[in-house]
Amino acid sequence: MDSAANSVYRFSRALIGLSLYQGITPSQRKRLHAVAARIWERGGEETLETKLNCAMHYELAELPQKGAEFHLSAGQMAGELFENERAVSLLGRVERFLEEHRLD
Repeated sequence: MDSAANSVYRFSRALIGLSLYQGITPSQRKRLHAVAARIWERGGEETLETKLNCAMHYELAELPQKGAEFHLSAGQMAGELFENERAVSLLGRVERFLEEHRLD
């Protein structure tokens, strides 16, 4: 497949995904994000990608405590991997998240 056709395909696929996402109710979205977060969490791999996906899905499921826990864990792991800028960014996000949601 040539480059132009590839771009059209990616564009169309993204629009289909967006259309499907917008076609479900907010409560269904939250529930599906919570399910996705639990699937990522139970996946068994302790990777930065896993922690970030869990954090994102818990955040979108409006489960701020779990989202903050995974952002914190991801920030700590990024620091251990010497990804210092990413660690600072993630830990700053945790701080803002805690303030915004008044979490302990």
